[in-house]
Amino acid sequence: MDNQNKIQETNGKARAPHEAITMLRKYYFLALSIILLTILSSQVFIFNHLKEQNSDSRVINIAGRQRMLSQKLVKEVLYLKSSIAPDDSTKWRISKNLETWTTSHTALKNRNGSMGLSGSNSADISAKFADIQPVFEALRNSILNVVNGKDVDDREMYQLSETFLDKMDSIVFTYDAEANQRVNALQKLEISFLIISIIVLVLEILLIFRPASNYASDIINKLTTAENEALSLAAQNSKLFKDLELSTEELRAMNYALDHTTMFASLDNAGKIKYISEKFRNLLNIKGDVVGKNIVEFLANGQSDVDRFMSVFKNMKSSVWYDEIEVSQAGQQKTYLDVRLVPVYRFGMRFELFLICSDITKRVLATQELNKLNREKYEDELKEQKSRSSQILNAQEEERKRIARDMHDGIGQMLTALKFNVEGITVSNGDPNGEKLKEINALAKNIIQEVRTTTFNLTPPELTDYGIVAAIKKMSVKLQNITGHQVMVSADGVQDLRFDPALEINLYRIVQEAVNNALKYSHASIILIKISRSEDMLSIAIIDDGSGFDLNMANKHVAGSGKGITNMKERASMINARLFISSEIGTGTKITINLPLSNLS
Repeated sequence: MDNQNKIQETNGKARAPHEAITMLRKYYFLALSIILLTILSSQVFIFNHLKEQNSDSRVINIAGRQRMLSQKLVKEVLYLKSSIAPDDSTKWRISKNLETWTTSHTALKNRNGSMGLSGSNSADISAKFADIQPVFEALRNSILNVVNGKDVDDREMYQLSETFLDKMDSIVFTYDAEANQRVNALQKLEISFLIISIIVLVLEILLIFRPASNYASDIINKLTTAENEALSLAAQNSKLFKDLELSTEELRAMNYALDHTTMFASLDNAGKIKYISEKFRNLLNIKGDVVGKNIVEFLANGQSDVDRFMSVFKNMKSSVWYDEIEVSQAGQQKTYLDVRLVPVYRFGMRFELFLICSDITKRVLATQELNKLNREKYEDELKEQKSRSSQILNAQEEERKRIARDMHDGIGQMLTALKFNVEGITVSNGDPNGEKLKEINALAKNIIQEVRTTTFNLTPPELTDYGIVAAIKKMSVKLQNITGHQVMVSADGVQDLRFDPALEINLYRIVQEAVNNALKYSHASIILIKISRSEDMLSIAIIDDGSGFDLNMANKHVAGSGKGITNMKERASMINARLFISSEIGTGTKITINLPLSNLS
């Protein structure tokens, strides 16, 4: 470890010359950049001031010419007035000079770029131009009047000319004073830049050139020391390389053992193979070079597996991912693997992925066989339970038939005979037993009707004679007459349906139970029994407008009656039908029985 640190330290010293040269280059570049920036800044400021001075010269020149033009115009006007016969050339000269004088005055006043006058006037000069403007206008108008042949007072014109000259002299002197101020400012600016340049040079010597010189001297000393240390480390490195060769041989032997006893693979971050062990290669039946291929090609059994593996490769963080997968190879038995994917990090970043697998085929096959046996056992128990339930229900139906037959043939016949005998008794008017006989007769009729209703509920004859649809219609009429509630049946196109008697009995009992529950517990006023048939399905829906119920509390609601949803579900299961219940408190109830017709003869 100490030798390694020394080697790293020596390598660091060996890199020192290059770093020193780079650092010196940066220092010198910075120093030259600062000097260049200082020179360029001073030249820019001086250039701008010289440009302003050129503009000042032109302004003073034009302002001085204004004085001359005003005197010339007054002189020519006086000459024109004193001439006995004025000629046109004199007027043309006056007009031309007047135009030049006016244009120059406007350019000086506004500084709008005309006549090459840019920039702007100071507040003092602007005020003086405002003061001279009335005099300028008056003098200009007087000259125009003379040119146009009008009479003008000579003394007034002369007075205006003198006033204009005095005020124009003041403007010229102000322009000159401001130009001198700018020249003085330029001199001060040059002195300031000179001082700044000297300060910059002194600072560069103290802060850049001198430290750079010291740094270079220090680097040279370090290089000398590093050279001596490198010579001593060379001998140590020779011994280290020999030890490394021995360690490499031991590691090679260990890798060979792992390669033939363990299934693993080294992958890049995208899942591409960098190395795969020999045992793993044999299990996956891999031939040839597979470096660079994605491991998903050998492990995935479809696009869903490909997407899942690629998502794991992309989003995997620091935790270990593991799963059990099925691998299928053409012409070979299925293999089940326990897969562990471990991320390998270097310098804080995910460098590669390490895949470790173990063969769990025996365990998975044993588990599958156990699950199969448990499932078969459960199915056998379920079939046996269905068979017992079917036998119990069939026994109940047979008992109902016997009771109905006994009531019809025994009690029913005797009650009918009793009714006829009572009706055959003749009583005289005023006999007190007459009213009692009438009551006995009415009671006998009611008992006979109740016996018939009970017999019908036990085993409706229409079910055996005409089938499920006719029996349901008969039941609806009976219940409507007894309860006074509307019980309607919609069975268009299914009147001739006939099934196995046991199947019809179970369908009838489910419908009967649903209707009785709607009348007894939901207090429904309207009940609709809708029977429909598709190509492969018989559907019976019982819909009511009652109070509805909470499905979670359904068993509690019907526990006292000995019947209910559980009974209906058991009967539906016996005939391979499906029972659907839809209900909420206050919205009524809908119970649907769907019977597949594909397995029925």
